[in-house]
Amino acid sequence: MNKYALIFCGVILLLLTALLTGCKCDDPTNPECPNYNPCMEEVPLNADFVMEESFSSDIALPLQDTMYKLSQLLLTAVQEMESYEWIIGTDTNHRKTPSVVIEFGYPYGPIPITLIGKRKSSACFPGDDGIDTVTKTVYVVDLFDLPLWGKYRGQTTSRVVDSFTVELAVEWDTFMARNIAVMNNFFPDCHTRNFRVGATGFDLYATEGWDCEHYTVTGTGKLSPSKDTLDVYFYRAIGNSYVQDTFTGIRIPQ
Repeated sequence: MNKYALIFCGVILLLLTALLTGCKCDDPTNPECPNYNPCMEEVPLNADFVMEESFSSDIALPLQDTMYKLSQLLLTAVQEMESYEWIIGTDTNHRKTPSVVIEFGYPYGPIPITLIGKRKSSACFPGDDGIDTVTKTVYVVDLFDLPLWGKYRGQTTSRVVDSFTVELAVEWDTFMARNIAVMNNFFPDCHTRNFRVGATGFDLYATEGWDCEHYTVTGTGKLSPSKDTLDVYFYRAIGNSYVQDTFTGIRIPQ
């Protein structure tokens, strides 16, 4: 056998070795592999859930621990399960869907929220009985008790050299004959009134005529988890266009 035949045979042998090695199945998540392990794709049962506060038709913020009595509480299970049972305080109406919406008409104080989730038990997890329970607490408060209220010193992105103080407060409105939320000195020396509020956020909706230049102002505000920083993301309608801006302020200790 000449040297060219030997080289040819060697190449063929290498190709066959590579082919056989490449065809070896070594994926524990693939049912066709000899080392398949069905537990690799299993996750422990977890009845955890997300709480959000919705204070307008399209604004919802993650709930920290406090919500306003006129907001909606959105509850959503984080895992798909075979059955769900929501226990809201002492309410005997136990809801059975993956997500629910709750409204509170007046302050209730601390309310325990419990989700009981069930599914077929799994042999992959010793001690798994197919049931998991998670409980969290939400505090429902009145308008005056929201953590939003106070004064915040900061500036807008469009006017970084100018700082000013914005005040979020509750004032009595004689015309409406009720207390309303107001933001004083926003867009300096100007006011927005009667906007929609939640515990840690609010929705400015078409406050036309209340800013100094008489432009329509819309936007949203959000309080930081530490409750010491206020961010307001807003638009001003100028002619046929909208100008985007942001105010960031630090709470002034009272």
